Amino acid sequence: MAARGITSTPLPPPPDGYHVDGYQVGVDGRLFGLFSTFDTAGARRRWRKAIDVDESVSLESVPPGSDGFVALAVGAGWRSLASFPFQAYGHAFDVAPDGVCIVARRQCDAGEANASVFSDGAKVAEFHVGSAINHLQCDDRGGIWTGYTDEAWGETFVGIVRFARNGEVSSRYAGDMVDCYALNVGRDATWSCWHSNFPLVRLDDNCSEERWSNDLAAGVSAVAVSGSHALLVGGYDDRNRLTLARMHLGQLRLLRAFDARETLGVDLSKAWFTGRNDSLHVVDEDRWHAVPVGHFVAMAS
Repeated sequence: MAARGITSTPLPPPPDGYHVDGYQVGVDGRLFGLFSTFDTAGARRRWRKAIDVDESVSLESVPPGSDGFVALAVGAGWRSLASFPFQAYGHAFDVAPDGVCIVARRQCDAGEANASVFSDGAKVAEFHVGSAINHLQCDDRGGIWTGYTDEAWGETFVGIVRFARNGEVSSRYAGDMVDCYALNVGRDATWSCWHSNFPLVRLDDNCSEERWSNDLAAGVSAVAVSGSHALLVGGYDDRNRLTLARMHLGQLRLLRAFDARETLGVDLSKAWFTGRNDSLHVVDEDRWHAVPVGHFVAMAS
């Protein structure tokens, strides 16, 4: 994992009494974790086991008084950036380069203020960012980008929406999008792949688009871009498929396909991963791997 710019970093364990609820890589490349006193992953495992016996079994409720916090990975530990009452399953979050943190419940009632913004650990704003959130990422210009699943249709926000930190909508894109599968809010542009047809789309801050048709991979769940090269991660038929393509004349042209298990030694069906800027980031058990698109370009040469 050390060749061609790849980094593999040991992951600090969760703080005592807390469980991992999710990870995020910021636009500046730092790794963040969301932790809670309630073990959502354990509760889901117990529910899946119980539902095999009795289909009427419901997920456990989050116990009153549970709490959560967002933290930055620092050396052998985590540094807390924002704490909040942990009241529901499913949170999306990110931290901007200036330390401003946003945490949103992925599901909410109509009009409910389900997003909270923190600065220096204090809540400075809360507002409605909509339900059926699939992705939430901050840019380095004060924008908060949110991509929604198809369950958002009929709700206030669909497609991709860029919010200001006070909750005002800066721009939005719906177009032909049904379901935002992949979102990569980078330093210079925002990239996405969506259902239907999974084009690779570049959006500026006004959500004006440039796109490349994609006949190579459907069901893409992450994307990373470097120059004219794009790495499409996953697919309906194979979550471990890594498709390296070149953007040319409005189309993606295949350079080479890889298997993450063979190339990186990780099984993406059992790991957390995302694309950010020009790299694929994977958290696999107790390690964080950052893999530049250039690694695959070199392998394809």
